[in-house]
Amino acid sequence: IYISYPRKLSLFFGPLSLSKQVFEVSITKTEDTKESLVIGLENMSTKKSEIIKLKDLSINEIKTLKIGLPINEIDSNEKIKAKLFLKLENNKEEVSAEFPYIQDKIPTEEGTGFVYTGFHFDTTYHEEQRVRYGGF
Repeated sequence: IYISYPRKLSLFFGPLSLSKQVFEVSITKTEDTKESLVIGLENMSTKKSEIIKLKDLSINEIKTLKIGLPINEIDSNEKIKAKLFLKLENNKEEVSAEFPYIQDKIPTEEGTGFVYTGFHFDTTYHEEQRVRYGGF
């Protein structure tokens, strides 16, 4: 089993009081294991963690996962120690690696995000309309 170094993204999720900064890791395996994999990140100063159980990873398949790391404070700009860990679900053994990072400033403005799953922008249609009617 191989796992990449966590890459910090400038994204957060969760309510402001329980926010988590998003990290990205890639994982692959070269041998068949019947057990699910448990991948997680832990904030070593707060001892809070987030895990993902991965049940369907095929041999030589690479998956990229986004995992939330619980933050220290809303407005923290200090170096924080975190830990990436990996284990087989029914096994007590765990491999882990510590890494430092600087938490991004959390945006505190209120807002609403919208996700449109069925949206399609037909560039050919709009280009034809622009040419035909002189632009938008």
